[in-house]
Amino acid sequence: MKQLVMAATLLLYLVPIVSCNKKEEGPAFATEGIWTGKLGSGNDVPDQPFQIRVKPRGLLERVNGGGEVRGIGSWKVTGNEFTAHYDFIESNGRISLKGNLNKENLQLAGTWGSGDAFTGGGSWFASKFIEQ
Repeated sequence: MKQLVMAATLLLYLVPIVSCNKKEEGPAFATEGIWTGKLGSGNDVPDQPFQIRVKPRGLLERVNGGGEVRGIGSWKVTGNEFTAHYDFIESNGRISLKGNLNKENLQLAGTWGSGDAFTGGGSWFASKFIEQ
């Protein structure tokens, strides 16, 4: 009987220790970085160069091929949904982006619109630039 009580007591101490072991996970996905792709108008296949800098604290820059900032705005990710808004520096135009974030393949794809609308402008896609 004494051995049974000791075994039960030992089991009660070991169960919490074993159940608290966590699998090691890799680093959290970082959305921040340079995303390069194509933008299309209406139903056209995206074929216009497109690049955004996704910066920390929800800041976003739309840049041209030479790296010059053409628009400033904000972004957020909820689950796998990426949303962003940016205002052009040299005009009153505002663009809104919405897309699916594929963290495994480092890709974004979705639709864009004028003002606060996420649709009506066309489609876009981008891949995250990774320095080698």
